[in-house]
Amino acid sequence: MLRWRMAIMVERLPEPGKQHHVVFTKSGVHFDIDEDTPLLVAGKKAGLELPFFCVNGVCRSCRQNVRGEIWGRKRTLTPEETAQGLALLCVSQARSDLEIDA
Repeated sequence: MLRWRMAIMVERLPEPGKQHHVVFTKSGVHFDIDEDTPLLVAGKKAGLELPFFCVNGVCRSCRQNVRGEIWGRKRTLTPEETAQGLALLCVSQARSDLEIDA
């Protein structure tokens, strides 16, 4: 279990070849992910049926609760949603091990 209760946005560029472990808690699916791979892309490749539409952070249909450190755009999330740990999977990348409520 991660020590963070919500997504922590960081401004660090991806390190080539660096990976983190991602656990989708509701489905039980887990895998390692490169820092430069969007969470939505990795989840879809792993066979998860995740909601999405625009894949550029505008429609908000891919937002999920995330615990851990991520890099991502949050322009369409409210401050309250960000404080609750919501992240847009289509425009978010791992910067630590993560737990995602999907």
